[in-house]
Amino acid sequence: MDKRIREIVLEELNKSEVESMISKKIGSSYDSREFKKAVKAISAEVIEDLYKTLWNRSSMWRSGVVK
Repeated sequence: MDKRIREIVLEELNKSEVESMISKKIGSSYDSREFKKAVKAISAEVIEDLYKTLWNRSSMWRSGVVK
């Protein structure tokens, strides 16, 4: 069955067609509001985790800064 699916895909689509379909789909999703909102949320979480980690481990780096 897997071999048959592979044959069908190879017959119907070539590499450039697949690349163009993927780039169109991805390109349109980069401009969407949902994508931008998701990126902002992820970025905020990452920065918050960074500050939490720095605060929790401040004893390690604080002594190096004071010297």
